[in-house]
Amino acid sequence: MIPIPMKWIGLGSLSVAVLVGSVVLATGIGPVWVDPGTVARSVARHLTGLPERRSWSSAADTIVWQIRLPRVLMAVVVGAGLGVVGVAFQAMVRNPLADPYILGISSGASAGASAVLVLGLLPQLAGYGVASGAFVGAMLAVGCVFAAARQGHRLPPMRLVLAGVAVGGFFTSITSLIVITSDDIDAARSVLAWTVGNLVGARWDLLPVPVVSVV
Repeated sequence: MIPIPMKWIGLGSLSVAVLVGSVVLATGIGPVWVDPGTVARSVARHLTGLPERRSWSSAADTIVWQIRLPRVLMAVVVGAGLGVVGVAFQAMVRNPLADPYILGISSGASAGASAVLVLGLLPQLAGYGVASGAFVGAMLAVGCVFAAARQGHRLPPMRLVLAGVAVGGFFTSITSLIVITSDDIDAARSVLAWTVGNLVGARWDLLPVPVVSVV
């Protein structure tokens, strides 16, 4: 069994404490301020199922549990996923410059999502259609980059970056073409909003998929 240095345990404990504190603080911040104590008590009541003995309003409880906490937890999960995938990807290609933007993966995902939003592809997947289209587009971009950059059994760093820039530009042009040729203004706005990204639509029922994916 490999011993874990005490320094790592200390850093890990500190990181968990900072994360929990950040979640509590972020949940309270907004147009309506909810103090950390109220946030903690509201979350504890919902998690433990204890009877209602609260000294705060039902509006604050709704704001914390139904609106803000799902968004904050979604941000935590998404951030963790980006961190893990970034490190794994850089280790896999042995290139510290490996980045989803430089390698064209983000552009491929945008093209796939745009195709679903504007052209109405994958209607059978309902609420997961856009995410599925983005995933397919990202995988296509990865395949194109690896095919263009491979030199025998190697992926030279310079070729990888150059191939990523070229593939990224190609998929960006596809996204632009889809948006420009569409007559649906709302669809074009949806593409822009998806590209910028937000957590407004985060709900409790949407959390399991990203959590399982990150794990």
